Amino acid sequence: NCLFFVCIVMPYFAIYTFLPSILQKMGLSQGFGTELLLNLLLIVGALMGIWCTVKFSRRGFLINSFVILAVALFLLAVLPGSMAWLMVLTFGVFTLVLSAVSN
Repeated sequence: NCLFFVCIVMPYFAIYTFLPSILQKMGLSQGFGTELLLNLLLIVGALMGIWCTVKFSRRGFLINSFVILAVALFLLAVLPGSMAWLMVLTFGVFTLVLSAVSN
């Protein structure tokens, strides 16, 4: 149980520690609109996580979430800077799923 918690929390702190640099690389400014969008994704992700926890087995939900998070992190690492819209979409999926699985 502790290992799963560490695997959830480490990417969360790794990504959000460098959030200003990541947003700048994606071509987004750090402003009210960006912060509002990220917080909305976190809230929607938390609500989705509650629903998924009730609907699916905890094990299946956790494993599938880790797969999605791994794919999202891989895409964020290899996508070129010219594909900013895809980076933003991938980062949104990462934020949504990370918030859902941390419930």
